[in-house]
Amino acid sequence: MDKMLFGFRNIYYALYNEVTDDYDTPVHIAGGVNLTLAANSSNSTFYADDSPYVSMYSNNGFTGTIDLANLDDDFLINVMGYEKDDGGGLVQLSNSIAKSFALIFELTGTEGTIYRTIFYYCSIGISDYKQETIADSVVLSAKTLPITVTPKVIAGKSILQYTISSKDTGNVFSNFFTSVYLPNFTPSTPQHG
Repeated sequence: MDKMLFGFRNIYYALYNEVTDDYDTPVHIAGGVNLTLAANSSNSTFYADDSPYVSMYSNNGFTGTIDLANLDDDFLINVMGYEKDDGGGLVQLSNSIAKSFALIFELTGTEGTIYRTIFYYCSIGISDYKQETIADSVVLSAKTLPITVTPKVIAGKSILQYTISSKDTGNVFSNFFTSVYLPNFTPSTPQHG
């Protein structure tokens, strides 16, 4: 068993089509640097008989940031809503709406196991703009984008993410970056006693 996970590579996005409830073919994003997500949850406690009776946590997904070395034209156009003008330049529109997508990536465990993960329903915001002059040395920095991951109903279940490891056999792991895998659930048979 892997004691820790590290790395952030083989990053893909797959646009989600709200009308067909389906995903486009995943597209590689070069230059993944960091993904930082904080849980978006809350605790509710119900009191009865003068004491806590039921306590439950909600799981509403994650909010955080994704750092990329740079944003290529395809990502800016397809996800962020930029447009190319007749002169070939990219135009950022103030009223463009970023498209929802699945985020797919890979991590490594301390024992060498590879883990592949999908966050099914992501939205992204615009990055801050910062450039520095060249002084004694060149300062390199990534583009930091705000990202939100929310649950998506798949096969009747509210799902945030799916993870599979290289220890799992079958085609899901080997075909992970060719299409967005949707989980399947075999209905359980009630046990009679």
